[in-house]
Amino acid sequence: MRNNLQRPANNPADAGGHLTEGLTRWRTIVVVGGTMLALLLAALDQTIVGTAMPRIVAAMEIEARKRQKKGAKTDLFKIMEKRDRDRLTSGIWARALKAKDPLATSPMDIRAFRESAP
Repeated sequence: MRNNLQRPANNPADAGGHLTEGLTRWRTIVVVGGTMLALLLAALDQTIVGTAMPRIVAAMEIEARKRQKKGAKTDLFKIMEKRDRDRLTSGIWARALKAKDPLATSPMDIRAFRESAP
């Protein structure tokens, strides 16, 4: 059985030519190379952040526990227990920031991260 459906006359696929038509060889190489470089940098960024994030959050937890022992008011650990977590995760910090928790919104000294790094 033959299909009697016809393509519309203004279909972009019927425009003819190749995807890179109108680009010189060097421009095509630059476009493809730039796209590959952007993908490489995005993957590298994800690797760095994925590796560093648990360490940063762990250092922030150590500092938060020290500050709580010194009398700082915080709901971080209540949120942690409510979410049934045994560590302060980035999601718990996000919830605390949204709730405007005083400890979560206060700046932390970078030295705390250097001292607590394993």
